[in-house]
Amino acid sequence: MTILAEWKKKQKHVFLNVRSADWYIITTVSVALFTDTFLYGMLVPVMPFALVNRAGIDESDIQTWSSILLAVYGASWFLFSPIFGYLADVLKTRQITMLVGLGIFIGSTLMLCLARTIWLLVLGRVFQGIAAAVVWSSGLALLVDTVGPERIGLATGYVTLGISGGIFIAPLLGGIVYAQKGYYAVFGMAFGLLALDIALRLSIIEKRDARHLNQTSQPIFLESEKEIPDPTERGTSIPKLRPNNEPKPKPVGHIKVFAKRTFRLLRSTRLLAALWGILIQGSLLTSLDGVLPLHVEETFNWGPTLAGLIFLPIVIPGIAEPYIGALTDRHGPRYLATAGFALGAPFLILLRFVTHNSPSQIVILCVLLFLIGGSISSVVPPLMVGITRFLESVEEEEPGVLGEKGAYAQAYGFFSMSFALGTTVGPVFAGLIRDHAGWGTMGWALGVVSGFSAGVMWLFLVEKKGKSRERDIGETGVVQEV
Repeated sequence: MTILAEWKKKQKHVFLNVRSADWYIITTVSVALFTDTFLYGMLVPVMPFALVNRAGIDESDIQTWSSILLAVYGASWFLFSPIFGYLADVLKTRQITMLVGLGIFIGSTLMLCLARTIWLLVLGRVFQGIAAAVVWSSGLALLVDTVGPERIGLATGYVTLGISGGIFIAPLLGGIVYAQKGYYAVFGMAFGLLALDIALRLSIIEKRDARHLNQTSQPIFLESEKEIPDPTERGTSIPKLRPNNEPKPKPVGHIKVFAKRTFRLLRSTRLLAALWGILIQGSLLTSLDGVLPLHVEETFNWGPTLAGLIFLPIVIPGIAEPYIGALTDRHGPRYLATAGFALGAPFLILLRFVTHNSPSQIVILCVLLFLIGGSISSVVPPLMVGITRFLESVEEEEPGVLGEKGAYAQAYGFFSMSFALGTTVGPVFAGLIRDHAGWGTMGWALGVVSGFSAGVMWLFLVEKKGKSRERDIGETGVVQEV
């Protein structure tokens, strides 16, 4: 019996090491964000047909309701991101909010699958946006908890692969599966992906819990004041300990704490620059979603399948994202974020020269899209590193001001919020310019925005050596050194 018990104990620790391993948690977060973007994107080509065939909407109203469905998704994602980010910081584990988000995902997917009325479709998109808010804020914070701030760039590089893949592959697969097998087959893909997501999210063990299980066989959910993490553990948020004779602070309401942390975060030009960067990154990439299929259809006479395949050149450069992240960990975010936007500007402007149907024009378009995808996508790891290092600098300067966990999830809630706004504004912005001024002017406009953003990154995404001396916007509204 003793030998059997010892064998079981060893087996438990083998699985514990896997379930709490960096690579396993990074994979889980990557799949979670891929699931989010995939479930959103797979319905983009399907929804116009669902509006007519299932919700009974008149064909003349398809564009209006399609825009409403996109808008409510983006609005709910935008509004709930900072709220769930704050909750992820105050709850005991990130896994709790990750599982809440998963539950909302399942519910919203069921609504959209079974919907026979327009209002149920709208409600399904609203809850889908809420689920995205939960997963992005808590998932990105879980990354920092796992790998530590010193390797967040590399980890973000892998996660970016999942995000980019979901954004561009989902519409292609959604359209093909719907055309071949019908509406419910599209949701068969969705539920299969959700099953994988469920298994991964339930199986992970956060670093703090794994450390406790390695030390004792007692349950992991103990009173928070008894949980004292090992300060040598990588990626650990270490609570500030008070002397015995120092009185405990009076409890403060969550709304007041949320408002105080929000003000502290958003008064920094350094953080605002990173949020601007992710807003523009999301805008530039998703702006092509609305205009590129129409342009290749009109210019090259391509059908839906080829129009979907044209997004592959944008996705392929994402393979290099982990290397970009590793470089950012070594050299900081400023240079790489600036370079990404600066390189993207001329390639976006050069889109204006793709104007007629010929093999050479197709090659030029594919090359430009490859370069645009590589340059614009490459800014995500630097922006994530920029936010992480900003939070470290605030904690260094004002210990405890952002709470025990450092407000990582709340800050990434703002990151998610900015990306949501970008993905909502981008397609509308590009579509309006193309419709009113043409394809060439649209390329110019996107290039100017990218070039301007490069300047913002260079001026404001600046790290100070030694003790934090970032530039903040004080209560008077004047930029000052602190």
